[in-house]
Amino acid sequence: MSDEQYPPLLTAKHVAQICSCHINTAYEIMKQPHRPVWKQGKMVRLLRDDFLEQLKQESKRGA
Repeated sequence: MSDEQYPPLLTAKHVAQICSCHINTAYEIMKQPHRPVWKQGKMVRLLRDDFLEQLKQESKRGA
């Protein structure tokens, strides 16, 4: 799935698909304080564009 095919607000399932990780790991990623989250009650979503940009930056730093 290309980046634009994901909705603007990502669920843990989307994060797991993007990061190729288990759903529990996706929830841990979403809990990291520097992640661009949107919260509504117990519901937590990541902002797609900001999250994908963070991943690109983090992969550049790690390379």
